[in-house]
Amino acid sequence: MDKFDNEEFESRSRFFINNNISRKIKKSNILFAGCGLNSRIAEFAARTGFQNFSLVDGDNVEVSNLNRQFFDYSDIGKNKATALAKKLKKINPNISTQIVSKYIRMKNFTDFEKHVKSCDFVVNTMDFNEEFFQMNKYVMKMNKVLLIPFSVGFGGVVLVFNHHNKSSISDLNVGKSQNDTDFFRKVLSTLKNYKLPLYINAEEIFDYITKSSLIPQVGIGVVIASSLVVKVMMKSISCSGDIKLYPEVESFDVYT
Repeated sequence: MDKFDNEEFESRSRFFINNNISRKIKKSNILFAGCGLNSRIAEFAARTGFQNFSLVDGDNVEVSNLNRQFFDYSDIGKNKATALAKKLKKINPNISTQIVSKYIRMKNFTDFEKHVKSCDFVVNTMDFNEEFFQMNKYVMKMNKVLLIPFSVGFGGVVLVFNHHNKSSISDLNVGKSQNDTDFFRKVLSTLKNYKLPLYINAEEIFDYITKSSLIPQVGIGVVIASSLVVKVMMKSISCSGDIKLYPEVESFDVYT
C-alpha cells in the first residue's frame, strides 16, 4: 500500500478547517472513558483530523451494540478499546492510540490518572457509578475539558464542563446508591435550556429502563451526540463561537 497521503485526506475538509486549526487538532489528546457511544465519537474525531487517542474500556462488543456503535459483526467478543483502536487506524494510520482494556474501578483509579493528565479533552461515557463521578471530579481537578454525551431518541445532548463551571460538577452526583433513572432525573432537573422532546414521555422511558435495565438508543441519536462532541472540541480549539456550558447543554434533535 502507498504511503498515507495526509494532504489528500484533508483535501475535502480544508475549506472549513484551515492549516492553523488542523495543526492544533493533530496536537490535541482525547481520552475516551468508555468505548461504546465513544466509539462513534472517536470515529468522527478521527475523520476530522484528531490523531491522539486514549481508549479505556474493559467491555467486549456484543450484538446489541451494532445498531449504533462503530463496530461490526466481526468484532463480536473483542475488547471494545482494542477493536476501536484497529478501526481508527484503518481511517488514518498516523493515529496514535493508548489502549487500556480494563474497567476503571476505585481500587485502580490511580492507574488512569496519568491518562487524564496527558489529555486535553475527556469524553466520559462510563456507566453511572461511583467511578463515573470520580472520573468527573478528577478531570475537573486537572482543569481539562470534560464532555458527557447522551443519545436521546433521535437526537443528542452534551454536558460541557471546563474551568469556568468546574464547581458545578458536584450537581451530577446523586450518591453511591443511584441508578440510571435517578441520575437522568437529577440531570434533567438541573438543566436550563433543555427538555425532553415531545415524542418522549419521561415516565414511560424511566419505567422501561427500570424494568429492562436497558437504556434505549438508536443509531441516529448516537450520530447527533457524536457530532455535537466534535463540534465542542473544534470550538474549544479554534476559540470560535460560544460553547454552552452546564447547566446549559449543547443539543439537537432531528425528529422535532
